Formats: sequence, structure tokens, C-alpha cells
Amino acid sequence: MSFVGEEIDDTDKLILSSLVRNGVRKAIMDEVGISDRALRNHLNKLGKLFGENNDIKIIMTAINIGIIDTHGNIL
Repeated sequence: MSFVGEEIDDTDKLILSSLVRNGVRKAIMDEVGISDRALRNHLNKLGKLFGENNDIKIIMTAINIGIIDTHGNIL
């Protein structure tokens, strides 16, 4: 999945990090400074990229491929 790293931008990484630490979409929107629509668009993009359909699976894939760690630190 090395191609995935090229498709993920800094905002995606911030969202993944915040999702691990907060787990609540409202908190993610506030922390990253984006709207609900923008968050949904980023998560849909990540879901399609990873072949996953929910936030937990997106997080697990991001951890498994080395984008973030289990504490939400961006790698």
C-alpha cells in the first residue's frame, strides 16, 4: 500500500490523529478546524483509499500501514 502515502495529505493525517485521540467527530472538527462536510469528505476519501467503511477500520488500517501510531502520533 505504498501508493496510499502519496494520496494522503496533511489534513488527512491530522484527522486520523485526532480520530484516534478523540473518537468524536465534533471534537475532530474543532481541533482540525474544518466543517462537518469537509470531515465527511476526508473520511470518505480515506475509506475508499483503504477499502474500509467505518471510522474504526480506517484508524486500524492507518495504524497498520504506518501513518499514525496507537496514540495518534503522526509517523
